[in-house]
Amino acid sequence: MASLLHGVAHLAVGAPLTPLPTSLLGVGVGVELFFSLGPLVALALLYTRWLRWGAWLLVLSMLVALLWGFGGHFLFSGGDNIMAHMTSPGGPAFLITSLLVFLIPWAGLIAGVYVLQARHQPHRHNAIGEGDKLLQEEISLLHTGKQR
Repeated sequence: MASLLHGVAHLAVGAPLTPLPTSLLGVGVGVELFFSLGPLVALALLYTRWLRWGAWLLVLSMLVALLWGFGGHFLFSGGDNIMAHMTSPGGPAFLITSLLVFLIPWAGLIAGVYVLQARHQPHRHNAIGEGDKLLQEEISLLHTGKQR
């Protein structure tokens, strides 16, 4: 949704939809599709046995989106830079949506890294599961009035 709103803000201020020259328009569209569709595919994979692949795809697609958005909107000068459109009537919308499409990939990147780290710590999950079983046993013993 943020990408869609940001695309509308691009049109409102007359900014090019990609920071790349028109000769590389296909590359820009490919990159945009990758970091727009990549997280959706990653999300689907997170609920399958390919969880690790989904986490890596989420990390990669969010990293590309983060670098692409930061470079085009804040770092490099040009038609995609927020400073070029601050005097435009659509400038505030362009700025706000640029910040959104910068912060959302950060959140996705952090989530992907979290999933990858959690997959490397299986003992922590087992300990919690065993603790839940012990707690359940204690509760059932309390209900029956028996002691250990």
